[in-house]
Amino acid sequence: MGSFMPPGIDLDEEARRLRLGEQPFALATVVRCVAPTSAKPGAKALVLDDGTMHGWIGGGCAQPTVRRVAKRAIAEDRPFLVRIAPDLAVREDDGTLEFPMTCSSRGTLEIFVEPVVPKPALLVFGASPVALAIPPLAVQVGFAVTLACPGLTPDAAPQAVRVVDGWTQDGLHADFAVVATQGFSDAAALRAAFDLQPRHLALVASGRKAAKLKAGLLDAGGDPARVDSIDAPAGVEIGAVSAGEIALSIVAGLVAARRRTAPAVRAAKAEKVVDAGSPAAPDAGAHDCCGAAPKPGAAR
Repeated sequence: MGSFMPPGIDLDEEARRLRLGEQPFALATVVRCVAPTSAKPGAKALVLDDGTMHGWIGGGCAQPTVRRVAKRAIAEDRPFLVRIAPDLAVREDDGTLEFPMTCSSRGTLEIFVEPVVPKPALLVFGASPVALAIPPLAVQVGFAVTLACPGLTPDAAPQAVRVVDGWTQDGLHADFAVVATQGFSDAAALRAAFDLQPRHLALVASGRKAAKLKAGLLDAGGDPARVDSIDAPAGVEIGAVSAGEIALSIVAGLVAARRRTAPAVRAAKAEKVVDAGSPAAPDAGAHDCCGAAPKPGAAR
């Protein structure tokens, strides 16, 4: 269920702290209400991915719903408008989630829940012209980029979050990976990227070369399904010729993969919210909690 944080917390400062710590959270804001409700338009709360809530967006009928929707918003990295009102059935329609009001006060709340999640980690292997052209483009569309290759120095890619001198480093993580070594230790770089098990792995190589490198992974015991899923030749077809154009096609492919793989991430991480048998609050009985705001220092 989660819990409330101590009263008097500065939400702006807490949001800044969470961002700096790369901890995902959701911002819930009351945008409309029909009295009686304890929360009024403009009331805000931060909700962590474990359900912990900072702030106030309503009583016992609103809190469980907002916690659940916040978890889903974080997992899916998309916002939702939550509507809690008398006589509503549980329903989802194009980003709007509706729930019945279980409080006897019979008020109405509309709450916008917006996720704030760390940028997906993109690891680019190589120091080829294509590899060096990827970071500035990927940063512009929301990736946190690390560039890895033996002999690299930080000034090789100033847009990257991190530059790694080598193929591996302790704590190295990748949601997405691109191998753009183009003739320099291709097999070693591909193996390093493959072992990180990114959501999407792209290989800059011709079809014939990619087949040979994939065969090497299979010979080394690589999972056939994961090997087969490697995107090679990398990128989407735009008739690219120059290194910059090839990088653009690769980043376009990464954006498509990010959106395409989101359903699988949801299935693994998100708690089901729209369930025809689920009330807005965990107990289906009526509550008499939304007619008044909480007492100072009280957590409800």
